[in-house]
Amino acid sequence: MSAITYALYRGDEFLDVGTALELSERFHVDPETIRWYSTPVHHRRCEGHENRLLAIRVNDMEEELVQVSIQSNGVYFAYRLPDVKRGIKGKTRAQVDELLIVGVPTKGVQAYCLREHLIITNKAVYQNDLDNPILFRNGESFVYVEKEKLTNA
Repeated sequence: MSAITYALYRGDEFLDVGTALELSERFHVDPETIRWYSTPVHHRRCEGHENRLLAIRVNDMEEELVQVSIQSNGVYFAYRLPDVKRGIKGKTRAQVDELLIVGVPTKGVQAYCLREHLIITNKAVYQNDLDNPILFRNGESFVYVEKEKLTNA
């Protein structure tokens, strides 16, 4: 089982991405504190407080990388999260598809790509090896191309 990756924020400002252990070392807190920052209870308690730290679990669901956008200040990874359970105060449950966008500052892109087994070149984004392209360049970003369309091209 791989370690869960967290994206750490102070309000709306992205701070860092990493495992609970990595983030705890960088921010001088206990790993359990990082895990606590990702709970729904902590998120509710932080509403209206812009200086509180929040963590979002990046890889606790089956996600599919659908777009990578390279900007001057960093890289944005867009993941499709299928069949996420959502409800209003626990009374109703629905399965929905959500989009998670993870912003990684330029200095953290290499570590993020190593952790997620991604290789970004100027032509494509690969996962695990160079024989498995998952995204192709379209202007300033990379977009998902189905493998059937890729093999027919």
